[in-house]
Amino acid sequence: AARIAARQASSVAGASVAGTITDRVATSPILAPKCGGAHLFPSTLDIRGGMSSRRLVRGEDYRPRVAVTSATAPAEPRTASRVLSLVLAHETAIGWALVGLGVLLRVARYLHDRSLWGDEARLALNLRDRSFGGLVHQLDYIQAAPTGFLLAEKAILDVCGDSEYALRLLPLAAGIASLVLFFPLARRLLPRRAALVAVALYALAEPLIYYSSEIKQYSVDALATIVLLLVAAPALVERTLSRRRALALLVAGGIAFWFSHPSVF
Repeated sequence: AARIAARQASSVAGASVAGTITDRVATSPILAPKCGGAHLFPSTLDIRGGMSSRRLVRGEDYRPRVAVTSATAPAEPRTASRVLSLVLAHETAIGWALVGLGVLLRVARYLHDRSLWGDEARLALNLRDRSFGGLVHQLDYIQAAPTGFLLAEKAILDVCGDSEYALRLLPLAAGIASLVLFFPLARRLLPRRAALVAVALYALAEPLIYYSSEIKQYSVDALATIVLLLVAAPALVERTLSRRRALALLVAGGIAFWFSHPSVF
């Protein structure tokens, strides 16, 4: 009877100790050993048999769960996206402001209406005295210009007269168009801030402003170069040339050649 009573008392005491250990480990997941992202601890401890049984319990079972709502969700991604959108809009506005400033400088130089100088005057004589057919042959006064440029200038003279403003209208339009197209080209090929610097240099460069109001094909050369680079930009960036892009580049190059000799290169 005494042995039986002692065994029962020992069993009760062992169960009490096992329950205490289990409670402490369960309430303290930091102290529980980990195994593959889960906490390993004894759920029951069989003191009577001298053996302990263990089971794996996910660590999430003992972490405090908090319902994530719109009020508690982090706003950092949305804030960063909004800030980036504002920065891009600001940089775009600066870029177009630089383009507008360049256009004003070119128009102001055009309205200044300076007198023709040597090469301009000699080319203007060819445009005034020759017919459309005569412009496809060798020019007088040691002059040379692309055939498409000459024919376009002759058409403008027939419509607007042979004033300096009419003669310089095509170079002005080409200079403005090249400036407008240069901004998206710079954004495609350069980092954002570098693109703004490039646009500022192009808009404020004195030679580009000057040739936008001269009766020569130089501003058309700049326009043809930018157009060809815009057509080729996807292939340059992606390092691939599809048949469609190759055909577009071929057509653009074939047209540009009639207006700009350097476009061959």
